[in-house]
Amino acid sequence: MEGQDTKGKIAVIGLGISGLAALKNLLEQGFDVVGIDRNDYIGGLWQFTEDKKQVSVLKTTIANSSKQFGCFTDFPFSDDVPDYPTALDVAKNLQDYAKRFDLFQHIRLGVNISRIERSKDGQKWDIHLNEKGEVKSKIEKVSKVLVCTGPWERSHRPTYEGEANYEGIMLVGKEYKGPAEFRDKRVLIVGMANTACDIAVDLVGAAKEIYISHRSGTRIIPRMMDAPPFKNTLGVINDHITGRLSDGSVKLLGGIKRFSPHGVISDGEKETEVDVVIFCTGNYFDYSILSHEADPTKLGDSSEWDQAEHSNGLMYPRLYQTLFHPNFAESLAFLGPCRGFSFAVHSNADLASQAIAQVWKGNYTLPDTTERSEWCEKNYKASLGVIKNWRTFRTGHFSAGEFEYWLNTVAGTQVNEYLGWGRKGWTFWWNDREFYNLIVRGVNTPFLYRLFEGREGGRKKWDGARKEIWKANGKVPPEDR
Repeated sequence: MEGQDTKGKIAVIGLGISGLAALKNLLEQGFDVVGIDRNDYIGGLWQFTEDKKQVSVLKTTIANSSKQFGCFTDFPFSDDVPDYPTALDVAKNLQDYAKRFDLFQHIRLGVNISRIERSKDGQKWDIHLNEKGEVKSKIEKVSKVLVCTGPWERSHRPTYEGEANYEGIMLVGKEYKGPAEFRDKRVLIVGMANTACDIAVDLVGAAKEIYISHRSGTRIIPRMMDAPPFKNTLGVINDHITGRLSDGSVKLLGGIKRFSPHGVISDGEKETEVDVVIFCTGNYFDYSILSHEADPTKLGDSSEWDQAEHSNGLMYPRLYQTLFHPNFAESLAFLGPCRGFSFAVHSNADLASQAIAQVWKGNYTLPDTTERSEWCEKNYKASLGVIKNWRTFRTGHFSAGEFEYWLNTVAGTQVNEYLGWGRKGWTFWWNDREFYNLIVRGVNTPFLYRLFEGREGGRKKWDGARKEIWKANGKVPPEDR
């Protein structure tokens, strides 16, 4: 893959957090890029919509990552935004990001893509699309494609005995847009992850009765405690669900065994009558627009994964380093199907797209197809070990730490060097010890990835990174004291 250059059009598909970061980082490296989204707006799910076919935040949604942790590497939230931004705050930040880096001139909205396939000559990718208002589709050819359509597009709903005879209403989580239509209804929410708990809290005061059905429970954590904002965690993050469970506004049920005409039978053969059932049982990446050769879930034998108790319909994508299609690494990559090294979407997308840009620019050479495929098999076997023990909503790298190290190497951030045990690391520690200790022991911020002068031709340094790291830790830089 040596000798790659910036010639040829790149299409970034999807313009949520990941797509916008990718668009910006590819443009920064001199590529000819177009960002495409089916919506009339950017921001993906962070833009609330009443359209029940679309995944979106609720009007009451609050981000689960603090603004110090969950932001772009060179574009912090404004000072007036609270530690945990509202959905409106995040949507505005994305708009401001696009304006700051002049992205709108490279964006096409209201474009529906029905197919992405390899061109007949095997040199480009054919994108079948419809512009808004057009009935007939057309084909546009591009040299490379970065798919960022979001990991939550395809809803997973389990089936139960007797549900065909249930006389109430059933819907999936993305179809819930607010409490008004459920006023005075008895509502059962199936699942106990973030979306389920958010909906349950949102329904309090409107629904007559609210139940959550869960099989195995979870750990519930508030966003703020008598400590700095959380940097990383697993489980449900919700400030109010514990209180609503305690006061009885929301009641818990065991796992559903079957449906009755007027409700459900849960563990213990207890019948609970409900008018509405909302399934918050998982949303996955949608591969349906990809041709067979472009679809990473069509590579290899994933039957053991598919048959695993906890896979719950989650398809397994074989992607090199969870990003590149192993057969087309020079021209087809993905952000979204696999979880990143961080809990924060911004950091994952920003650093990963910096790395993708460096590979496609020819500044970093990937191994050959055989070695890439072998890595994918190694990661698949590691993933099987995970899914045998517990369910997951996304596959990922077998080692988050190794993945972050690899991304820093490929992107050329010099983070590994300055925080490592070599000469640069020791010199940094000796000459700037207070700041070094702040980075190592303080609040984890994405500004670190733009702090150091990078490898020649690598990602751009941001001069504001140092000040923002001090600021995120509630401290004033020594030079400003």
